[in-house]
Amino acid sequence: MTNLASNTISLIDTSSNTVESTMKMGKDPTGVVVSPDGKKVYVTNYGDKTVSIIDTATKAVITAVSVEKGPKEIAVTPDGTKVYVANSDGGSISVIDTATNSVTNTVKVGGAPFGVAVNPAGTKAYVTNNDKYFSTVSIIDISTDKVTATIPVGPNPAGVAVTPDGTKVYVAINPYNAVSVIDTATNTVTATMLVGKSPYASGRFIGSIPVQPVYPLAKFSSNITSDYVFLSVPVQFTDLSENATKWNWDFGDGSGSTKQNPIHTYSAAGVYTVSLTVSNSNGTDSKLATVSVVPKGSPAPSYAFITNLNSNTVSVINTGNNTVTATVPVGKSPYGVAVSPDGTKVYVTNANYGYRGTVSVIDTATNKITATVDLGPKYSPCGIAVTPDGRKLYLANRDINGVSVIDTSTNTVTATLPVGINH
Repeated sequence: MTNLASNTISLIDTSSNTVESTMKMGKDPTGVVVSPDGKKVYVTNYGDKTVSIIDTATKAVITAVSVEKGPKEIAVTPDGTKVYVANSDGGSISVIDTATNSVTNTVKVGGAPFGVAVNPAGTKAYVTNNDKYFSTVSIIDISTDKVTATIPVGPNPAGVAVTPDGTKVYVAINPYNAVSVIDTATNTVTATMLVGKSPYASGRFIGSIPVQPVYPLAKFSSNITSDYVFLSVPVQFTDLSENATKWNWDFGDGSGSTKQNPIHTYSAAGVYTVSLTVSNSNGTDSKLATVSVVPKGSPAPSYAFITNLNSNTVSVINTGNNTVTATVPVGKSPYGVAVSPDGTKVYVTNANYGYRGTVSVIDTATNKITATVDLGPKYSPCGIAVTPDGRKLYLANRDINGVSVIDTSTNTVTATLPVGINH
């Protein structure tokens, strides 16, 4: 880590996140890069036109190489043979031969070069030129150390980096609060994205985020269209799971399957818990469901709907086996219940004492609320009844000493009838 104002660099131990040592550099140390083999560190000293070379084994400065005026960012080739230094005040790139620790080439680029990056193939160097009137990115052929292309970008381009596959170059455009993307095949800007204010990037700022594990999620359905299935009728189970590679079914009667979409026939009446466990390389997940199997010719099971005043729910009870098959959240202080003549709907009065009374309409096929009728303020509906044709509901509203009439086709109140006190 370069410390510009104190003319030092700090060496940080990444295992403990502590500063291990501090080394004296030249004046105004700015850019820093580590050789691919980790044996050397190169630091630009902006104030005295040098690059300090550090031996990482001894933590000592081997030498300081003179470059042109105002060195800032610095990059090293993947094979470690060359170092490219952006001389901001000199309008050039100094090329250092790492074998001899000497400048072998000086490449003229645009005005005030700032950032420099080498592509992963080691064939090109990209330089941002912070020219006052015509800001560009220069492309240098590393084999010849000559500029082969110049790409116009936004004003004051700062940092530059190349993607790991070498197909894109990202440039921070400081005053535009943006990042420009260069297609390396065509050497053109193909996108510009707005980011935060005054973006600045230094060094190799593109990296890969570890891929997050994808876990399975168990889900399934069946061809059972009601709440029961007749004995000896095949049941088709359909897997709806996500990210699963293996399936393990338990049909609740002692048998199972590893097929994705199995068919199973129950040989005895009863209530069975079906379990599907799915897995992939990252983990497992399970889903449970209940299957009620009844003998052929048995009447369809009937259900009781019980309001739970304090928990604001309705319990659905299968009267054939006396089990609670669902608990449906409704309004506040549910009191009365009425089932439509065709058995498709359940109407529940929510007294909500002293405030706004409502009626919840439950679809018995899904046990979900499909509509809520608002009676208005200070209505406290208690008793409820449905006409034999299912077209009207009559609600006893205790607080107003009246009966509300609801049209079930529109779920609206059509009349309020005065009756006795505290009915």
